[in-house]
Amino acid sequence: MKTLISKEVFEDYSKQCDELLKIMGQYEDESQIQSEVLEKYGELAHACIDYEEAYHPLPGQVSTLVTAEIKTQMQKRHLKQRSLAKMLGLSESRMSDLMRGKRALNLDTVKRLHRELNIPADFLLAHS
Repeated sequence: MKTLISKEVFEDYSKQCDELLKIMGQYEDESQIQSEVLEKYGELAHACIDYEEAYHPLPGQVSTLVTAEIKTQMQKRHLKQRSLAKMLGLSESRMSDLMRGKRALNLDTVKRLHRELNIPADFLLAHS
């Protein structure tokens, strides 16, 4: 499990953002954009958003890398979200918010995830 952004991932992100900005700069009006270009624009925008949600979540949110790892560990243990919430001592609504990336991890939750799911604490802290 990587905790740092690889050079290739960052370069790919930078390339996609540059291409996205180039497309944005070519058109003054949305109605001028051809459907193929619009589709490419959408793909690039989603790729940039995915990267940012993984490596630079907004304050108060959790990285998609963390939620993906929690889901992986839940599948390995055949746990439902409700069971995991109980195991971690969290309310179901808090667990739901966390899994949707809408709630940041606090130190206590990091400790519990590390203890109960064996997710490395340094990974959790690096992406919180």
